[in-house]
Amino acid sequence: ENGCPLPVPVDCEDGDPCTENVCTPGVGCEAFDVPPTDTNIPMNDDSWTRQNPDGHYVCDAEGYTIFGTGWRKGNKIYSTRSFNVIGADVYFKFKVSGANYAGWGPFLVMAEGPEWGFFPFSLTTKWSHDGSKVIPSNVWLFAHLHMGKDRTFTTTLATGAYDNDAAEEELIRNTKSLDDYWNGDDDKKDILWEGMSNARLAFTIHDNYGGISEFIVAGEAKIVEPCSS
Repeated sequence: ENGCPLPVPVDCEDGDPCTENVCTPGVGCEAFDVPPTDTNIPMNDDSWTRQNPDGHYVCDAEGYTIFGTGWRKGNKIYSTRSFNVIGADVYFKFKVSGANYAGWGPFLVMAEGPEWGFFPFSLTTKWSHDGSKVIPSNVWLFAHLHMGKDRTFTTTLATGAYDNDAAEEELIRNTKSLDDYWNGDDDKKDILWEGMSNARLAFTIHDNYGGISEFIVAGEAKIVEPCSS
């Protein structure tokens, strides 16, 4: 039955008070002040899967650095955990080397079925390709993706902070539909959209003209899932 997960006190293993969610049948979420689920994904090898195990990666205080694997050859990392991102807000903090042309950025990938990627941000360095946004090098960038439940998505990219947290300069703000994103087979659109209910967060460098010298630093990834009625 429909219901809202209500936070209630329980005993934690360490003895400190905390909460867990319980469902009250027939009670809508709008009747309660229920906080969303906020999940930060640590930047370590337990939380991320490397696309190329033989590639060059560095984990340090800045984050998870992913290097290119050759001329016009990229690399990726995927979160080991998957999420339902429909109706959620997803946040990515990253910066790129950008000494040469390359494609960059955060994206989502289906965790089951075909490993199709959903690339809401089209970002490059040095020059634009097919309408991509040219981004600065060696500057922390803050990407915010909101996935609407109506098959729309809103993207913002800013410097200094996220768009809803005192950003310095907003570089991108767009709202699009799935039809805008992929003008292809309707069945494939449906598969991709349904795949977003079980998706992994990811960072990529691709088509990079700098080869193994180019890199992207993944500094933060988090998802805020709403209370579902």
